[in-house]
Amino acid sequence: MDWRDRSHPDDIKTLENNRATMIAQLGKTFTFVSRRRHKDGSWRWMENTARNLLDDPSVRALVVNFHDITERKNAEEALKEERTFTDAVFDSVPGLLYLYDEDGYLRRWNKKHETLTGYSGDELFGMHVLDWFLHDKHETAVVKAGVDQAFQEGHGSAEGILMSKNGDKTPYYFTATLLEIKGKKYMTGIGIDITERKQAVEALRQRTEELDRFFSINLDLLCIADTDGTFRRLNRAWEITLGYGLSELEGRRFLDFVHPDDMAATLEAISKLSEQETVWNFVNRYRCKDGSYRWIEWISAPSGTFIYAAARDITERKQAEEALLRAKEAAEAATRAKSNFLANMSHEIRTPMNAIIGLSRLALKRSPSVKQQDYLNNIVFYL
Repeated sequence: MDWRDRSHPDDIKTLENNRATMIAQLGKTFTFVSRRRHKDGSWRWMENTARNLLDDPSVRALVVNFHDITERKNAEEALKEERTFTDAVFDSVPGLLYLYDEDGYLRRWNKKHETLTGYSGDELFGMHVLDWFLHDKHETAVVKAGVDQAFQEGHGSAEGILMSKNGDKTPYYFTATLLEIKGKKYMTGIGIDITERKQAVEALRQRTEELDRFFSINLDLLCIADTDGTFRRLNRAWEITLGYGLSELEGRRFLDFVHPDDMAATLEAISKLSEQETVWNFVNRYRCKDGSYRWIEWISAPSGTFIYAAARDITERKQAEEALLRAKEAAEAATRAKSNFLANMSHEIRTPMNAIIGLSRLALKRSPSVKQQDYLNNIVFYL
């Protein structure tokens, strides 16, 4: 049988080249792999060990030993497919996936390592876990603590600023888990770029500081309470208005400070707030630390079980209104007194005058003299 008839078509060219090489080198031994067709039509992998004995008068041939390695090749192919699949999964991870040995040297990584750090595969192999953070002693210490924790406790985590090959610094969150393979310890984990999270946290911090600053310096009385009647947070204006420290107010029931005469109206306002109804321009009195009371005007808006309110001290306005009311009442009383006085005076004066007028008119009827009548007419006219 011709050897070509039993060889896989894809292997024939290689086998011909091998055969030519073997013929040209007398006495040499060669090893190669090829596929041979089975009688049932399937293909078997063969490891071929061949020796050129063409110069041996008793042989004059190429002597080849064929060893069936089909199962081994199938296992290798399966392993290759598994490795390809594993690599695909490994490389699909969006973060930095890594495997370090117990001495802290990088042994395996995903493609993102090369893309995100700028190092080639040859440069990455054998890099120490701390090499990424040597630009900062604090970062190095933090990451080392996370690595030590992973090896001691089986898992660990740390945040650090990773420096790429071109010097770019990126914040990462790293997790690490201890693995034992054939008696050797390894650390595997993932690094996630937390730049956006850091930026969001920083933006939130700045916004919180701005709100805290606004809350602290606002001249109005700002308040966060709950519908159970407890102060949750107050600004410094409360200390100025009531004289208590914030620690004496926050966590206390605000009803404890309300004037007894205003309690019913305050409870009604709380009831409206509990029903998620905003309360506008509500006024009640709050007790100061010195025992006096201040008038407070509120605008309160509910949100769930919390009440957000802005208020102001209107005590001086209330005092001015009360003083104005008292002045108005005093003026009205003076006007009434004046009217009564004038009425009484008019009565007292007009009573004797009426008698004079009556007598003068009677005299006019009886007086014979023209001169006397003129005199009496003048009296009646002026009166």
